[in-house]
Formats: sequence, structure tokens, C-alpha cells
Amino acid sequence: RIDPIKIYFSFKKYNENNDKFGEILENLKAKYGIEINFLNRLFENLMYSLIDVLLEPKPDEKFVEKIQVLFNDLEMIASRCYVKAWIDGIWLSQEEHLLEDNTKIRRITPEDMEYVQKTDYYGGLTLLHKFMDPTTILEINLVPNISKESIIKTDEKYFHFKGLMERELMIELDYISLALKLFKLGSVFIHKVERTSDSLIQRGKTIAGEFQRVANRVKYGIKECDIPKINNILALIRKKKDRLFNPNKKLNPFIIALQRFDNAFLNAENSESSIMFVISCLEALFLKSSEFSELSRRLYQRVSMLLKQFGFNPLLISKILKKAYIIRSKYSHGSKVDFNKENIKEVNEFKIKVMECARISLLIYLQLVGNTKKENFLTLIDKSL
Repeated sequence: RIDPIKIYFSFKKYNENNDKFGEILENLKAKYGIEINFLNRLFENLMYSLIDVLLEPKPDEKFVEKIQVLFNDLEMIASRCYVKAWIDGIWLSQEEHLLEDNTKIRRITPEDMEYVQKTDYYGGLTLLHKFMDPTTILEINLVPNISKESIIKTDEKYFHFKGLMERELMIELDYISLALKLFKLGSVFIHKVERTSDSLIQRGKTIAGEFQRVANRVKYGIKECDIPKINNILALIRKKKDRLFNPNKKLNPFIIALQRFDNAFLNAENSESSIMFVISCLEALFLKSSEFSELSRRLYQRVSMLLKQFGFNPLLISKILKKAYIIRSKYSHGSKVDFNKENIKEVNEFKIKVMECARISLLIYLQLVGNTKKENFLTLIDKSL
């Protein structure tokens, strides 16, 4: 029977009394410019990883892989990274779906409710998750593409390297989240994220985010036949990634509209508030910066004309947006909108229709990002009226 604690202390004692181990550390320090304390931490984390392997059914197959990770870290070659995210706004028709080779979306299981690591008995804390509304897990594993030129040349270079790997992982998570948000109407938000990697620079999992309040919860289902469509949207997002996710670029109309669309789910106090945020989202897409009059007419004409090209009834779209704009104006100006005469179900259905107009418009605009300026596109719509 393997005794991990005995192995741990035997390893520590052996290294402390072994001159050759000290010589190895000095050679690595000279070659890579690393402090001895940091090297000691790498080897200790390697030991933890090897003990984890010993506890698995076939340890020999993974021993060489774990040791190779040490040299990858020293050479600043990216290791495989993993993320597990709790995602709200969707439900699945089966236990799991494979989005891409490195990504799957699945139902939550009892094991997801707690933090599990084989070497927790070395002093780690077991963190229990509270049961919350998200019932879907998004899992990604990939080897980030890190350019050595992007790594800072200071004593903190290894931690910067680790941070770059995590950033690439979170960007990939943003891509998938946006694709799911645009595929169908739902309050799709990432709530809690667990990150880990094979790298020895930092052992254990990083837990980020909190389960946030979603004021306006809307869920949709995903079937296996939907996966190719989601992947098509994901491919489009990756094609536009430099425009959408570059922190050095100015905010574009699409990102501004998307933020307001999110607010309709996260921050809406009531149905009127949701409609106000959605109209604001559409205004970011369909009104020019120089326009200050006849805004409602311009808005519903442009939206209805654009959606007409995709098979929607322009008269119905105009009717929906005219009513939505009146509700938005009353609420924005501090007046109470009286829904008492209408059935609550009908009010919610109307709100969903307005939000659906915004989602489809965002999906269309995604294809325009980087291809044409908004002002020019709106001029073309006006000419077609």
C-alpha cells in the first residue's frame, strides 16, 4: 500500500542531505536565471504531481509526462490547461455534447459540487460549492499558443508566463460564451470558473468569480443537432477576435450593444427595465452618432428592413418596436407603465419578442464587424427603404 505522506517526507529528507541535488539546482539557476527558492518550489510541485500519479491505476505511463512538464516550464513552453465553468441560461437534451475536440458542455454532477484533489491532505482546503441555479458545466482543455516575445524579461517572467496561459484560456471561454449567447435567446452567463494546468509553476486550482444574480432568467435547450450551428457562430467569432477582444482597440457598436443586451438580463428591475435596456442595445446598432430627432422612426424602420432580409415580417417587427419604444420612453422619463390591463404572460411574451429582435440584430452585426462602418451600413439600409 502506497503511503503518500511517507513518500513526501522521504523526498524532502533525501534532497536536504543530497549534495548532488543542490548541484542540480545551481546548474539550473545558472542556465535559466532562476532563484533557488523558485526551483525548490518547482521540484516540490513535481513531487506532488508524481504522488498523484502513484495513486492512479497505471502510474508508469504518466511519470515521464510529469517530468517533461518540468522542462517545459523551465523553457517556458506552454502546458495543457483546463477550465471548468458553471454556465447559466441553457439546459441540455443529453448528458454531454462535444462542441469541439477540446471543449464539451455537460450536465452538472455531484462531483462538481466540491473541490477534490488527491493531495489535499498536504494542507489544502476543501472548498464546498453551494447549490445554485446553473445546471450546466462548460469544460475546455487546450495548450495555449504563447509567444516567447510576449513574456517579460524580468525575475517575474515565469509568473507572467503562467498568467499568459491563463489569459488565453479565459479568452477561449469568452468566445464560447458569446457563441452560446447569440445562438438562441437565453441569460447565458459564466458564473464560477475553476482553472488548472499541468504546469508546475503554480500547483492546484484557481477559483474565480461568484454566482451572480440574474434578474431576468431565460433558458433554452441544446440538442445534438444544434452543435454544428453553434460551432459555425464560434468560427465567426474567432475570425473577428482581433476586433472584438483586443483590449487596445476602442469600443465598437457591437460590444456596446452587447453590454446593454447583458444588462437586460442582469440588471433589469422589471419588464419595463428589460425593454429599456434592449431598446438601448438596438440604438447602439441602428442609430448614427449625429442623429438626434425622429429616433424611434429611424430605429424601427431600419431594424424591420434588415430583419426582412432574413425572412421576418417587417410590419410585425415595426409594431413590436413602436410599442417597445413607447414603454422605454415612459419608463426612462420616470413614468409608470400600466400593465394591469394585460395578462402577465402576454407582457413576458412581448418582452421576449423585443429581446429576440436584439439578439438576431447582434448576430447579423457580428458578421459586419471589421467589414464596414456602422454609419455606411445604416446609409445603405436607408436607401433601401
